[in-house]
Amino acid sequence: MINRIIDERYTLEKPTGVITNLQSDEVITTLGLATVDRIMEDGKWVTFNWSSFRINKGTQPA
Repeated sequence: MINRIIDERYTLEKPTGVITNLQSDEVITTLGLATVDRIMEDGKWVTFNWSSFRINKGTQPA
């Protein structure tokens, strides 16, 4: 289903963002190389690699 959504947005030339906790190779395995290629055609891969807010939430003062 996600591939159909991405394909339709690509065909309509609409911007598409993907947010995931998967590593880049896992994204390619999950979506397929052709889908990732479409997303990245005019896109950019941005990695957010800061520590987890949820893990640190209990250790910070209120």
